[in-house]
Amino acid sequence: MKRLAFLVCALLLGPISVATAEPVDVTAQAKAANAEFLLRATPPAAPAAICLVDTGVNANPDTGGVVAKFSLPGLDGTDQSPTLHGTQMAMLASAAPNGYGMVGLWPSARIVSVQANFPGQDAFVVTAYVRGIDVCTRAAETHGVRVIVVPIASESPLTEGEQQQLHEVVAAARAQGLSVVVAAGNLDGRPVGTPANAPGAFSVGASDAASGSLCASSATGALLLAPGCSIDGADPSTGQPITSQSGTSAAAVIVGTALAALRTWRPDLAPAIAEQLLNETGTATLAGRRLNLAAAFTAAGLSTVVQPPATPATVPPPVQPTPKPRLVKPRVTVKFRARVLTVRVRNRPAGTTVQVRVYVRNGKRLRRVATRSRQAATMRIRVRRWSRVVVKYTDPSAASTASPTTTVSHKR
Repeated sequence: MKRLAFLVCALLLGPISVATAEPVDVTAQAKAANAEFLLRATPPAAPAAICLVDTGVNANPDTGGVVAKFSLPGLDGTDQSPTLHGTQMAMLASAAPNGYGMVGLWPSARIVSVQANFPGQDAFVVTAYVRGIDVCTRAAETHGVRVIVVPIASESPLTEGEQQQLHEVVAAARAQGLSVVVAAGNLDGRPVGTPANAPGAFSVGASDAASGSLCASSATGALLLAPGCSIDGADPSTGQPITSQSGTSAAAVIVGTALAALRTWRPDLAPAIAEQLLNETGTATLAGRRLNLAAAFTAAGLSTVVQPPATPATVPPPVQPTPKPRLVKPRVTVKFRARVLTVRVRNRPAGTTVQVRVYVRNGKRLRRVATRSRQAATMRIRVRRWSRVVVKYTDPSAASTASPTTTVSHKR
């Protein structure tokens, strides 16, 4: 008979607080993890997949990121747990902004679901989740899995045989280049539980998305903290938003999703290096380091993903003034009789004004004695004598520039 060392999903659910669907575009957990940029970032290639060992995932508008489903013998892959735990975890990771439910940490994330518990309960047995990790490892190459997430925990001690099986499957996953992210457990401040304490597992505790402090329910001593309480979620069955989720399950899924994103943009990173980046760039708190994904991306040389280059403002070319057409040079005849100077132009453009200036010579200097401006081709100006006449066209509408001048001198 199998030994039933039960583990429970590391998620607590309080009373549901109902609001309209998708009340926020950026969730509290995305802000707390400094991961808002994942909502707009376009992956350079197919996103690294996350293998979720949980209660299975049901189809709804927010679980479209599930690309494959597996289950242990006798199960059908659907989520039949009382809290629909696996479905909630898939939504936290990859829910699309589609007007239903919630927005996941990384809507581009791909999920491979492995159902590893008995229908009708949230508890797990050791052999089931161990086999679930093994299924993830075997499916990794086919489905591009880079991260395994196990959002369950227990304080129940394992037998020597169970410990060996757990250590072997975690080691096999690591050897294949996979991170194994495990919830530290809702243990009310006690040390990290099983299987998060297995060698090679990346344990995750829960921090408050609002205050950044350790969630009261979280275990202590985890390798990294991530938002696990005061987070935004949604009811898997109705899509109604809830803010009552609390636990290290959500925190583990957030870290697993962060690792998958990091290794999508940096597929060359080994799991240990990627995990080290998350840990070393985390925000230091009294309870441990808290996930800061933007800092991790920046440290990995991906600052342009976090802060894409600003699009330079389009500067319009300077407006070149259209040169005004130049008026023709006047063709002028001048006659002087009986102290009347008659000035006639032969090529006056329509609408232009003829400007005439009359000068007389006093010694070596010219003195202007008359100025006339009319829209007429002929002008008669009474003067006693004249020495020079200067004529030009001007445009009253200012649509054209003044014409060149024509000068006629009196020949003695």
